Amino acid sequence: GCHNLEKVFGMTRVVWTLEGDFWSVDRLPMTVFKPFGYSDYRTVLQIATFWGWLLLGLLLHYRKWRQSQAQKRSEDDEDRDSFSTSGGSESMAVSAVIDEENGQQQIDVVDTTPPSRTIVHIEIAEEGRGKPL
Repeated sequence: GCHNLEKVFGMTRVVWTLEGDFWSVDRLPMTVFKPFGYSDYRTVLQIATFWGWLLLGLLLHYRKWRQSQAQKRSEDDEDRDSFSTSGGSESMAVSAVIDEENGQQQIDVVDTTPPSRTIVHIEIAEEGRGKPL
């Protein structure tokens, strides 16, 4: 794309040129890459465009990463607020269900200690016995 700008507005200075038949844009194998922007020389405009797009891409990537980190922090704060205990000093809630008929035990543990929240659900079945563990 830069060569079209140089055709219209005039060529910028050539910084370096690759010598040799292998690198020539007019001969195989490198002529295959010509539709993708290959040339056997670099101009000031091509070099400035490359570094400009690279810098813009990195800045946009960094901005998006910062936004995702801020969103993750706000979601963690919302989750922590919705799972806080009524007393404020307790950091765990445990509930257990024992099914006498099937010999199964179910235990749910919720840890609301900042900065993360952990929920564990355990089902224990004892085969061959009528009593829970």
